[in-house]
Amino acid sequence: MTEEDYSHLGMDPATKRYFKKIIGSISWSLLWMFFGVTVGLYMRFALPQYGLRWFHVTFYVLDLLLFFLLLRYLYRTWSRH
Repeated sequence: MTEEDYSHLGMDPATKRYFKKIIGSISWSLLWMFFGVTVGLYMRFALPQYGLRWFHVTFYVLDLLLFFLLLRYLYRTWSRH
């Protein structure tokens, strides 16, 4: 679609792409936080009460890996013009 096709919508295509970046960034960040809270706190994988077990280490490694993937996504999303 050309810019003339968007003129009746009242929103510039660049503005629309910018809002999509914002929504995507917030959505993926919230999803990562919900994973950490749900699996880590609700299912008690982040709380080693009786010593550090294999599933605690697995949770922390997975959470750290997902965090770095989130940072990579955010960097690639916001570094493009």
